Amino acid sequence: MCYKVTISKKARDDLVKLTTYLAVDCAVPITAERQRNRILEGIESLKQFPYRCKCFLTKEKFQGIEFRTLILDPWQVIFVIDEKSKTVDIVRILSSRMDLPSHLQKQFSLRP
Repeated sequence: MCYKVTISKKARDDLVKLTTYLAVDCAVPITAERQRNRILEGIESLKQFPYRCKCFLTKEKFQGIEFRTLILDPWQVIFVIDEKSKTVDIVRILSSRMDLPSHLQKQFSLRP
């Protein structure tokens, strides 16, 4: 089964920020480009096998939204699967060191 993948504006902004951070702040532009490509390839792979990624926030905890994560250390691609429309929606691309549930609660105005 092939899913359509959409990337939210927040997730696109996250990708730009992490690429800029690596290229400018850390002065490693080649690494920045490699990380960007690795993340985009990982996202592309979700077209075929999105359920291979673990669910880290269940529907019961977050008002019917089941968040999954594709781990591309040190980054995590946070997404939801809409089985009805066969769509994988990328909602954020964040550092694994961040408090992910807290970020998602704020973004989606969710209560745990």
